[in-house]
Amino acid sequence: MLNNIRKILSSFDPLMPYKTLAGVLNAADLAVGPLCRIVSEEDGEIAQVAAWVLGEMKHPEGINALLAVAADPSRKLRTAAIQALARSASGSAVPVMVEALADPDPEVRAAAAGALGEMGDPAAVGPLMELLGDSESRVSDYALSSLASLGPASEDPLAAAMDYPDPKVRRRAARGLMGMPGPMAHRALLRRCDDPDASVRAQVMEALSVFDTDASTSILAEALGDENRKVRISAARALSGRMRPAALAALERALSDSEPEVRRTAIRSLSQTRGERAFALLSRGLSDSLAETRAEALTALAYRDPIRAAPFLVRAVGDQASQVRQTAVWLAGNLRSPGTVEALTRLLTDMDVKMRALAAASLAKIGDSRAIIAMRLAIQGADKKTASIINAAIRVLERRQGPRDREP
Repeated sequence: MLNNIRKILSSFDPLMPYKTLAGVLNAADLAVGPLCRIVSEEDGEIAQVAAWVLGEMKHPEGINALLAVAADPSRKLRTAAIQALARSASGSAVPVMVEALADPDPEVRAAAAGALGEMGDPAAVGPLMELLGDSESRVSDYALSSLASLGPASEDPLAAAMDYPDPKVRRRAARGLMGMPGPMAHRALLRRCDDPDASVRAQVMEALSVFDTDASTSILAEALGDENRKVRISAARALSGRMRPAALAALERALSDSEPEVRRTAIRSLSQTRGERAFALLSRGLSDSLAETRAEALTALAYRDPIRAAPFLVRAVGDQASQVRQTAVWLAGNLRSPGTVEALTRLLTDMDVKMRALAAASLAKIGDSRAIIAMRLAIQGADKKTASIINAAIRVLERRQGPRDREP
């Protein structure tokens, strides 16, 4: 039987769920012994697959075999054993996983951190907290994910970690508190809003995005004057969707920030904010010195209210930057904006033949057949590709026009 099981494991299709494989081998007590022997005596992929199957079977003998190889010299087998033990849901596995958090290999530490979250034992909070200072970010990421899954038991330790001397720990603790929007997390984040480390301040601002309170809004508004660019970007992003007067006033100031990315982030946040004030502030972005920012503001306006945005699209068609003009023409067609037909028709005589093609394509989407004559003229002097695009647009409009209304 051992040879048969070894043959099945060696031909294992990675796309096959381990539960299915466990079912194939599930002669219950008959299969467990050979699987334990493979895990204990062999190495390589076959032993790892056997470990995964034993985790699915949840048999006491298999769990004991997995506990034994959790300290195996092979990193891959240690990792497979720890992950299998997490699925076995055996309480006896928790001490082994806690011990594996100190493994010299980051892959094993990450697997143990993830497994402890899967097990859901509150006793794992303390050991997981120690991983916030791990040199490998992926290890701390798994630890944070597990701490979040452990819920309220993690909130107090994470709040306390905001006062750790190591800024790396404070930053990761702030990220962990973001998933625990309770009063303790709120107070801990507010307490570190002026942290001496800019990366911590930026993470605090990002974490405050889940707390729509007067206190957090005030802190975020103040952070838009921070000397560090990343902190200002995080604060502008965190203000997204807030209709409080202080938030809108802060985003208005951010539209004049010296850093383009801060201004663009403010536009993105305003695009997610309801109300007339936000719409009016978005229109100010059309006067930005950078074409990329103007194009982003135009896109936000158009999707917020296609009808009211039509005059802004018409104006942008004449922008000096091709990026803004192309954005305006594309938006006009994509949003089927009838108020832009005249401006798009004028573009059919543009010196840039690519702009003619784009205007023709947008006019076809809008469906105004009055543009057909101008489209035919636009083909003159166009290259083969552009002429093909314009001809396709003409055919679309002619089909909509109907045979009776076509010109002879």
